Amino acid sequence: MTSETNSRIIGTVKFFSSQKGFGFIETDAVNDDVMIHFSQIKDGGNHGHSDTFRTLFAKDKVSFILKKTDRGYAAHDCELINTFRNQGNADK
Repeated sequence: MTSETNSRIIGTVKFFSSQKGFGFIETDAVNDDVMIHFSQIKDGGNHGHSDTFRTLFAKDKVSFILKKTDRGYAAHDCELINTFRNQGNADK
């Protein structure tokens, strides 16, 4: 698969720090982790918080546009598909 696409890719959140505002997603599309910045999370990632607070939890399923940057891969236009938090397994 190409390292950059305009097609949506499905992945699973590996880690996300709401304090730092970024985390990483695993996907079969590339062999490396994909960085996700909070500014690229669409409204579904607010998990019931205010519209400006966006976060993800480990094992959340997301779709995103994959971009190659000078630092590696980055997720853009990230949408929450299914949250793992409802099952009581959220990272703190």
